[in-house]
Amino acid sequence: MKTTFDPLPPLREDQLDEDAKKAVRAAQRAGKKLRERKRLLGHKLVISKNGKVLTVDP
Repeated sequence: MKTTFDPLPPLREDQLDEDAKKAVRAAQRAGKKLRERKRLLGHKLVISKNGKVLTVDP
């Protein structure tokens, strides 16, 4: 049996407290750093698009 669920809508930045805003910014910095490192090393990125897993050049 397939389980279906409706995901919650994303929160707007004005709905977040200060700690949550810091966590979001830290996650964005970490993602940017990871993409830059992969690009410098020539590694491929693994992403999910339309329910499929793909590898792409950075």
